[in-house]
Amino acid sequence: MRKINIDSNEINPFIRRAGLQGSTGWPYTRKLYDYEMLYFIKGKGKIEIASEKSMLSSGSVLLIPPNTPSKLFITDKNSNIIWVHFDFFYVSEEEEIDYYDMYLKQQHLIRPKVFLNNGFTFPYHIVINDSEKMSSNFQELLNCYQQHSLFWQLRCKSILLEIIYSIINQVYTEESYPDVLSKERIVYDIRQYIYQYYQHKLTLGEIANYAGISNNYANRIFKEMTGETIIQHLNNYRLKKAVRIIENSNLTIEHIAESVGFANTYYFSRMMKKYTGKSPRQYRTK
Repeated sequence: MRKINIDSNEINPFIRRAGLQGSTGWPYTRKLYDYEMLYFIKGKGKIEIASEKSMLSSGSVLLIPPNTPSKLFITDKNSNIIWVHFDFFYVSEEEEIDYYDMYLKQQHLIRPKVFLNNGFTFPYHIVINDSEKMSSNFQELLNCYQQHSLFWQLRCKSILLEIIYSIINQVYTEESYPDVLSKERIVYDIRQYIYQYYQHKLTLGEIANYAGISNNYANRIFKEMTGETIIQHLNNYRLKKAVRIIENSNLTIEHIAESVGFANTYYFSRMMKKYTGKSPRQYRTK
């Protein structure tokens, strides 16, 4: 199976189809070209995805990846289940795909399995805490798809993004989720914020706030995982950028210091000497 790692900012779901699941499920093994998500508004059943088995009830969300064997058994004939076929990012469709297949003969149409860059893997099954809100989201998505009104794809996309966010947020905040991955997520978020805004005046509080945690906890986790404090990592990243500029330009030292986020040239020179063993001017003439 092809796999792809993406940043959360790259999630741009394309909704292919949506509908209501019948009362029988699929007791035989099947595979899909794309992703399918199902939500149990009410009802009971059991699912097997890639040999992982789960019991299902109201509030259950299933996420079945491409090219992954699955079986669904519905045990409550009065179940109300909504499904949606989608891709995590837009794929221009020049060929129609068969939604349910076992052999997936058109291998080039199989979508990749998506992972987030911070190591997050979407669960096959999760029971949503706020089932009322999730039911409303899925019902609105289905209505939007069925009505096909002006810009329906855009509206469906925004609803599915909200659903995906709710799943990720719940997984991260549940105590049962592996602590190390939560720590990796914190480090990843902090690094991404630094890499995007290092040219600006940044404080520990601002960076920690972006990660959604306290200053002390952010610093402790970051140092535990990287060996550096957040400010050390920020300054080292700025200095790395400064070295590259010094090596490839004739800009003044003052200009370079400012361009990488150091407001004080003297402080920049002192940090540069610690980082490289030379002052900026000495480094330029080496």
